[in-house]
Amino acid sequence: MRTADPPVDWRRLLAWLLAGVTVLGSVAQPVLLVASGVPLLSREANDQAFPVITVALVIGAVVGAMIVQRHPGHRIGWLFCFGQAGAAIGLAGQTLAGGVMVHRLPLPLQVGQVAAWVSKVVGASYALTLVGLLLMLVPDGRLPSRRWRPVFVLLVGGYAVVVVGLLLIPPSSFTPSGPVDTSPTANLLELIGQLAVTAGLVCGVIALVVRLRRSAGEERQQLRWIGVAALALALTLILYVTDNVAHAGGSTMGWLFSLLFYLGYLSVPVATGFAVLRYRLYDIDLIIGSAVRLAVLGAFVTVGYVALVVAIGGLIGGVWFTTWSSVLSYVLVALAFQPLRRHIGRLADRVVYGRRAAPYDSLAAFGRQLAATLSERELLLLVARSSVSAFGVRGACATVLVAGRDEVTECWPSPSGGEPADNTVSVPVRHDGEAVGRIGLMLAPGRSLSRADRRLLANFADRAAPAFRNAALAAALRIRAEELLAQDAELRAARRRLVTAAVIEREQVAAAIRTKVVAALEEFPVALVRLHGQVVADPAATGAELAQMHAATAQAIEALRAITTGVLPPLLARHGLLAALHTHAGRSAHRPVIMAENSDHRYGTSAETAAYAFCIWALDRFEPGARIAICSVESSLRVTVSGRESGGSGVTDTPGWQQVLDRVEAIGGRVRPVALDDSSAAVEAIIPAEQFATATD
Repeated sequence: MRTADPPVDWRRLLAWLLAGVTVLGSVAQPVLLVASGVPLLSREANDQAFPVITVALVIGAVVGAMIVQRHPGHRIGWLFCFGQAGAAIGLAGQTLAGGVMVHRLPLPLQVGQVAAWVSKVVGASYALTLVGLLLMLVPDGRLPSRRWRPVFVLLVGGYAVVVVGLLLIPPSSFTPSGPVDTSPTANLLELIGQLAVTAGLVCGVIALVVRLRRSAGEERQQLRWIGVAALALALTLILYVTDNVAHAGGSTMGWLFSLLFYLGYLSVPVATGFAVLRYRLYDIDLIIGSAVRLAVLGAFVTVGYVALVVAIGGLIGGVWFTTWSSVLSYVLVALAFQPLRRHIGRLADRVVYGRRAAPYDSLAAFGRQLAATLSERELLLLVARSSVSAFGVRGACATVLVAGRDEVTECWPSPSGGEPADNTVSVPVRHDGEAVGRIGLMLAPGRSLSRADRRLLANFADRAAPAFRNAALAAALRIRAEELLAQDAELRAARRRLVTAAVIEREQVAAAIRTKVVAALEEFPVALVRLHGQVVADPAATGAELAQMHAATAQAIEALRAITTGVLPPLLARHGLLAALHTHAGRSAHRPVIMAENSDHRYGTSAETAAYAFCIWALDRFEPGARIAICSVESSLRVTVSGRESGGSGVTDTPGWQQVLDRVEAIGGRVRPVALDDSSAAVEAIIPAEQFATATD
């Protein structure tokens, strides 16, 4: 099935059409000058802006078309396209008008008058308006801020006023010295419009300076060149206007000021083109590099073939050898084409990407510097920097793979937020067949590596493989050492908390026994001695007091049981976790529900001790009726306590959380809260079991 052709982008076609119009207008100007008998290198030609402005128009048109080719909707490209096309038409019209009305070209006078009127419409005011807009919009096609909108209106409105004034002047009133018998209104409007355009152009320079001060990085480098050109244009414009106002009848230095103004105008597209070439403004360096290759190679094939045909034909002579001379010339040109293509490719890369070191010299220097690297990050920076130097790319990244850990990556230069990274080439670094890292090159959009560059990149990777392996081991050791230091610090802190908690717990138990148990029984010895004396005298009263003492003793025993609830009972060591929990459940007011997967299994002293402390702490965090679930999972003991939380705070905010957490983590376990729903929650502990044994009676 035949696929449909891709749609044609009319915007790109229009841009190149406007560039063609600019070139035709620029070519028409010297042709008309020659036809009029005006020397191309004369003062009269300079007064008609030849050749400086003509060259500037062609350069600006090509730059604008290439910008639109890469970014069809970019305002800067369209300003270049329309601005240069209109100015070229204006220059051609001005030259045609001079040729008809001054040098008597064989054309009707009306043609010269219309050409003069058109040259005024798209003349200096038109060109300066578009230059002012360009300076305000570079490099992203937007104004620096909304406060600059009045300047935009001043530029566009000033030119509109100039056009309105020119519409009031009929073309038939134009003479070689300018329009005659014009109305004062037309003259006033033209003067006001020109002053507004000039003021707007100066404000455009100021806007560019403000944007330059706020910029940073590559954008600042781009704007510096354009800013210098804009400043030169503004200064030369001021000198040019001042000279015209001061010497209305003409001055001996007028040609110099006009030439300086033309050079200032030329500097704007030249500086923009240089920013494109050197700092990759608008990402059209790929198009420029291809244009350099095609232009040079095309010129070589054409000129070389013609020169060889002429030379061989002249040496051999005769009609019989004409065919053979053409064939021989074709063979010689074909043989020289491939070596020349490599040299031209390097030249184009130098123009577009800047200075690039000799690749294998960079590889040798990289090998010498490997021994001086001290850390894995220094090694990675060295690899990235050497790759950029050897391949002439935008940037490079080197990555070391650390076993079981995160990667360690370094890039040079440091990547920025606006840097495109969609065109990258990466090669793995292998040591003894094992991947230990990778090297990535960030290429310009559309660019690719040649076979020679890929071989060089593979050599880079092979040379760096042992160093990458050592860096990976060093990074793994460093990360492990940092983890051990962190674990040691955590263990020390946990040990201090456990010791402190044990001391506090003993003091709390002792204080509770003194206040709730001992205080209720400390009067019993004296009371028993007194009752021994009165047992015969008053047996009824003695019996009543003994009953009271019995009740007080029962209350003290219950208080002692309540105090020692959280203390590990002897039943835990003899019969295991389930027996101890069932006994606690029978005495506790919480009345928990206990569910166990294997009721006759033991899990080791440390595991059961930690689990019992965890359950006692967790039951105090929930309302009565909580559930305790016990099961074994992969040689570990899992204990889950669930129910409705008592109080508004979570379990991790309750007293004793840190002590329980330390006790469980001290033997390699972990504790985590689990949110079940809005009305209930759970807390779970997973504790490594020491052994699995059947419980004994």
